[in-house]
Amino acid sequence: MTDVEPEGTEQQVRTPWFHLQSLLLFTRSDIKTSVLPQGVFAIGTALAGGQMTVAEVAVRIPIMLGWSWLHLLVFNIAGQRLATSILEDSINKPWRPLPSGRVSPAEAVRLLRPAIATAIIVSVTLGNYPASAACMIYGWIYNELDGSSAGPIERNFWNAVGLGCLGWGSAEALLGGHNSARLGNGALGTWLLLTSAVVFTTVHAQDMEDVVGDRARGRRTAPLVYGEAAARTLLAVSVLLWSVVCPVFWNVPHTTAIWYAPLCVGVAMADLTITRWDLASSKLMFNLWCAWLGLLYILPVFGLKHAF
Repeated sequence: MTDVEPEGTEQQVRTPWFHLQSLLLFTRSDIKTSVLPQGVFAIGTALAGGQMTVAEVAVRIPIMLGWSWLHLLVFNIAGQRLATSILEDSINKPWRPLPSGRVSPAEAVRLLRPAIATAIIVSVTLGNYPASAACMIYGWIYNELDGSSAGPIERNFWNAVGLGCLGWGSAEALLGGHNSARLGNGALGTWLLLTSAVVFTTVHAQDMEDVVGDRARGRRTAPLVYGEAAARTLLAVSVLLWSVVCPVFWNVPHTTAIWYAPLCVGVAMADLTITRWDLASSKLMFNLWCAWLGLLYILPVFGLKHAF
């Protein structure tokens, strides 16, 4: 970003703190959606593999979170700079840098280039550049090729792909030199497919609170295409289904609290999804979805089934 004020906005002092706040605002609403759940996925992967101690994992968590946040920043700047995104965000998230006037579209482009370069350099250094490349390609498809508005099925598919790529890269960053090549083995491959199916069938939880802005933008989300009642019913049923399937997949002892934790959160989320349609409840429901996903991701640590 430069010190040139976006046209039509009030003069603001561009201090280093101002720029840092702008970076955080680009990613604020998506940290709970992507960085934190996929971070839990990475931690579950590392601990379930048995080749890293809790202390070793703890030391590398900041590295993993930094890698994940950096790629989220690249993705969000690329998407939020588009005219259709600015229109949507002016309704749904007016505090974001572009609709609020903190950053202009031209400044966002100038910020995006070094952000991409930094993400590539960091990924080459950490050795997880294939995952970084996958995240970049995903972002291009989702933002530039309008994968986010291609219809509910394709939108959910690309969301599942994107979170899968971020989880893959986060796990590689956390594992470091601890035999990260095992990310291609059968158990983890099956788990990646299963969690991708979980996201594919439930990620439209994020669309319930954004109906007004999505309609203004012309984005074809599940509640707008199928109707909110149908979309919410599918979401509630899917959440309850996966709350049972995932603990069973890992053979988590049904006498332990972790078996019931996803189910309890899933029941609360399903009830809220069906019975409360107001904006505040939709936001709470989506926060529960993020927590529910994190609980599923940690299941490998507690399962009796042989992990990664």
